[in-house]
Amino acid sequence: YPELNIKYEEGEMEGYYTLKEFINKYKNISLNRLLNLQSLYLNSNEIKEIPESIGLLTNLVELGIYDNEIEVIPESIGLLNNLEGLNLSFNEIKEIPESIWVLTNLKGLELNSNEIKEIPESITNLINLQSLRLSYNEIKEIPESIGYLTNLLHLYLNNNEIKEIPESIGLLTNLEELDLRNNKIKEIPDSIGLLTNLRFLRLNNNGI
Repeated sequence: YPELNIKYEEGEMEGYYTLKEFINKYKNISLNRLLNLQSLYLNSNEIKEIPESIGLLTNLVELGIYDNEIEVIPESIGLLNNLEGLNLSFNEIKEIPESIWVLTNLKGLELNSNEIKEIPESITNLINLQSLRLSYNEIKEIPESIGYLTNLLHLYLNNNEIKEIPESIGLLTNLEELDLRNNKIKEIPDSIGLLTNLRFLRLNNNGI
């Protein structure tokens, strides 16, 4: 660490510290005191758990905790009603909690490279979603309700176990990118032809 002097003033914490001393002394300071925080990135650490207190950071707009060891998303994530971007890729998450689907301001949701098996029907609530990335999971089915996400521009579901594309995909008329590589799809539905704004369609390595 560089020899940077930091002045910190709050009760018993007051004083001057080098950067290394500051990190070692106050590494357990609770983040839930940072009530004005708008962006929080904790990527590429060894985090195993997101505390329920994350829900207190109601001004958060961007939250990135990818490349960690997280298995469970806390229900309190649903309290972050200003959140527009959430990236929890490269973790060990098995299930998307219902509380995610109340984040109606969410524009980007990234959960690549986890152990997710299902996209719940309640995804329909994310009416402002523009980018959904669920690549490299264990998803077997795309729900018909995907068609309600009419603001979607980018949909990445490559490297899963998907066997069928629902007809409702044709309702995503703003879609520009659709990536379904490396699945088990045998047939392309006629409704794909309705996606007149589509610029990139990837269906490599299926059974078509």
